[in-house]
Order: sequence, then C-alpha cells, then structure tokens
Amino acid sequence: GDHVVEKEMVAEAESEAKALVAPREGKCSEKGFNATGVIKMGRPTHVVCEYAEETNADVVVMSSAGKTAMRRILLGSVSTYCVHNVDCPVLLIHAK
Repeated sequence: GDHVVEKEMVAEAESEAKALVAPREGKCSEKGFNATGVIKMGRPTHVVCEYAEETNADVVVMSSAGKTAMRRILLGSVSTYCVHNVDCPVLLIHAK
C-alpha cells in the first residue's frame, strides 16, 4: 500500500543523499579535515541546528542554494536560519 511506497521513497532518497555526501566527505578527509557527512530526515533548519548543538560542532559548512531574493523572502533560507541560530560559526559556500 501507500506505506510501502513511502518506505521505498525514503530509502531511495537516503541512497541518493549518501551518494552525494560520501565523495564530499572523502574529499574533506583527503585535505586533512575531520569532516562527518550526516544524513538526517526532518525540517532542515531544525535538523542542522540540533545536530550542530548535539555534537558541539566547531563549524557548520553549508552551501547557499543561490535562490533569488524573492524566493528567499517567500520561502526563507536554511543557511540564513542557521547563521542566526547555530552557536558555532557557519561557513557558507556559494553554489555554482
């Protein structure tokens, strides 16, 4: 039923996320950074802030999605929220 389809969609999303995160985590390690790629489900603003607090993160590195000003005003910005709500520094990398 619907529950099986939902589980399959979540599993597929997690698999795709792991495929995106793993090479980036590896690249950071190659450069000498102690980086941990984490995949969590939930509202991104809250998940990022909670994880940073739980792990006493030294820094949060995230990409700015390159939204237009109007989209940022209407939809908000995860990176903007995190800059104002995480206790450690937040490093924003401009998305290409």
